[in-house]
Amino acid sequence: MKIRTDYVSNSSSSSFVILGKRMGFEDFVDAVKLAGFKSKNIEEYDEDYVDFWEIKDWLQERTHNFIDAEAAGDDGCYEEVVVGANPSNMNDVDTLKEFKEQIIGEMDNCGIKAEIADIKFTSGGSDAGGMSFIDCCG
Repeated sequence: MKIRTDYVSNSSSSSFVILGKRMGFEDFVDAVKLAGFKSKNIEEYDEDYVDFWEIKDWLQERTHNFIDAEAAGDDGCYEEVVVGANPSNMNDVDTLKEFKEQIIGEMDNCGIKAEIADIKFTSGGSDAGGMSFIDCCG
């Protein structure tokens, strides 16, 4: 029997870990719109259409790739989102509290209000059927 010991990738699924705030998708969209997000593709869709990936790009441009977002739902209909930073962005000199404060400051620049207690480790991903999910892990 052969045992695989190197990295294995499954292209039908993905996963993530973010230290951030979990919130309803509509609240997330309202917050970034108030902070100045405007869709570049609005003429292609009706005015109620929201492209999550376009907002995610806007967040990353505005925060120099520090803030990220992941959304959960099915068939492109998102119900909730987690906004924050990848724990790998934490410098060796940062305490967890300082890192959370940095996340809160960057999120504030994007219109998303949070307090220290709101910032938690969250994981999630998507399955082979395209269903995306968010789980709290601490």
